[in-house]
Amino acid sequence: IHAASAAIQNLKIRKEENRQFFTETNLVLLSKLKKVMIKIAKYIKEIREFKWLRRYFTSKSIEETFRLLTTEFDGYISSLNFSIIIELKMQNEKDCAALKHDTHETNQLLLQLVESVNYNKEFRDDVTKIKDGVMDIKECVQDIKNIKDCVHDIVTMLKHFEEFSTMKKLFNNLQSSQYKSELKEEDFIDSLLNLGDFTFAERSRGGIQKWIRNSDHLELAFTEINSNLLSKEHQKSLLFEVSLLKKLRGSRDIVQFYGLVKDEYRSKMYLVTEWSQYGNLREYYKQKKLKPSIKLQIALDIALGLNFLQACQILHRDLRSVNIMIGSHEHAKLANF
Repeated sequence: IHAASAAIQNLKIRKEENRQFFTETNLVLLSKLKKVMIKIAKYIKEIREFKWLRRYFTSKSIEETFRLLTTEFDGYISSLNFSIIIELKMQNEKDCAALKHDTHETNQLLLQLVESVNYNKEFRDDVTKIKDGVMDIKECVQDIKNIKDCVHDIVTMLKHFEEFSTMKKLFNNLQSSQYKSELKEEDFIDSLLNLGDFTFAERSRGGIQKWIRNSDHLELAFTEINSNLLSKEHQKSLLFEVSLLKKLRGSRDIVQFYGLVKDEYRSKMYLVTEWSQYGNLREYYKQKKLKPSIKLQIALDIALGLNFLQACQILHRDLRSVNIMIGSHEHAKLANF
């Protein structure tokens, strides 16, 4: 192209000397030669900018396009009888050799790119597998922790069962006349709570008061017991029975007992249990329309509570809606058993 451009430029400079060259036919050939030179220049630019790489394996090969352009170029040069035809032919051979070399290097570059992409993909796959493995290990550790917590809860529950069983046997023995006289204050003293450890919160629901334990702000229910109607022996039996019920801490489906507290100033005694946020079941379903899913959950909670009491050899003799309390998260708990 440079040689042809130089020859054309030389013709322009020596226009007067080469007037006979600029015939109508040669002018047409020069115009076509210019167009093919523009095509060749554009073609070379595309190769430099790698625009062909995306179409490398689907369109005509580089050699084929190069051959067509150079053939067209050589034809116009031959028709114009330029003196540079031989030089252009030699340059063409050099360009073909260089093009083959560049094509080989391009192929090698593409292979390296493919290998790099494959390596990166394999590396990402390995990293993903490692991450999945770490997550599996974390899940296993969490499962082990959950099992450990479950075992701890079971051991605690069995301990409470054992304590409850021992006290129940003692309580049954104390009901007989030969043991009643042996009932002493030290057998139930742990049931007495200090009223000063609690703060009154509000009066609520048929004589049941809401109090707050000062140490941890736990909400508790104080149910008044008319101690004036109880004989001294009955009061002792009540205190011992509450001590027994305090041991039933292995189930979340029954109301938890915390003990008894005396108000010496008002001469009153209160049974201390956990506070039920929504009151009893009768109050709850009168105030709120229950979804079928909530009804099923309440039924399941009641069944689990009865199953727990049966395991403790306790028969609930007054199972009705007023003796089923609804705590937080709409969880049902058995009471007054």
